[in-house]
Amino acid sequence: MPISRPIRPFAQLRQLFHTVTEKLWLFSGWTWVAAGSLVGFEVFEIIFTSFALAPELLPVVLVAMALAYVWRERLASFRQHLRIRRRAARVARHAAP
Repeated sequence: MPISRPIRPFAQLRQLFHTVTEKLWLFSGWTWVAAGSLVGFEVFEIIFTSFALAPELLPVVLVAMALAYVWRERLASFRQHLRIRRRAARVARHAAP
């Protein structure tokens, strides 16, 4: 029985996946912009006013932001490491006789 449509090559599937995920990421960014406009920019005013009133907290906040960035990067690296190990285990399992 003939197949009605050919199976897509892996490169085309990867390109399709990349296109879809890229659009989702862009949508996510615009969602944050919309949420920021709904909440209003009063939050930014509160933050900057509090730094004007208590400038000694600025280094603490900067260090906290740097730690959050490093933690996020390490978490992403760890997730990628796990993904690679799972893929290697799956390949080894299927390659074993």
